[in-house]
Amino acid sequence: MPAIGIHPMEVDKDCATLEKLFDDRVVAVGECGLEFTDEVSETEKKEQVELFRKQILMSQKVNRPLIIHSRQASDEMLEILSEYENLSGVIHCYSGGKKRIKKYLDLPGIWYFGIDGNLTYEIGLEEVVKNIPKDRLVLETDCPYLTPIPFRGEKNYPEYIKYVYQKVSEVWQMSLETTEKIIDDNAKRLFKLV
Repeated sequence: MPAIGIHPMEVDKDCATLEKLFDDRVVAVGECGLEFTDEVSETEKKEQVELFRKQILMSQKVNRPLIIHSRQASDEMLEILSEYENLSGVIHCYSGGKKRIKKYLDLPGIWYFGIDGNLTYEIGLEEVVKNIPKDRLVLETDCPYLTPIPFRGEKNYPEYIKYVYQKVSEVWQMSLETTEKIIDDNAKRLFKLV
């Protein structure tokens, strides 16, 4: 199932053509959002915000959740999302730490947290997962990046998601089967596949 969106580092792309691509197969708008790394100028940041706002409005119009890209822009992201009603989506490759989980949960709409292969090696991410409500966690591969252990340093593939499920199972202290069911049901609700 596809998602359609314009990445924040592609601000030169035309958002108007996206809506024409939507049909019943498309499950989300994204990956869209903000990337405020040091290399991004203030002008580019403003352009990213404008493009992101257009995609938020599109998600409302086509009634699809957002797949949010937020890199070094967590506070700005929370501020923008708080301005809109009737939104839902996933914070892709969530990196906002424990302190922002509640802030996302308190936003209007329903928000999920995407966790990737870095859970298998990044110190502190286990604590973040423990603080995300179980009914708001989804898993992602972010191919070809964030390859989980035991393949870290190599290209990532979708079949490696099983290692992320296994790690969540350990963190939650639940059976792998139960963990898979909870997370799969979350993804079905998020993308309206039920």
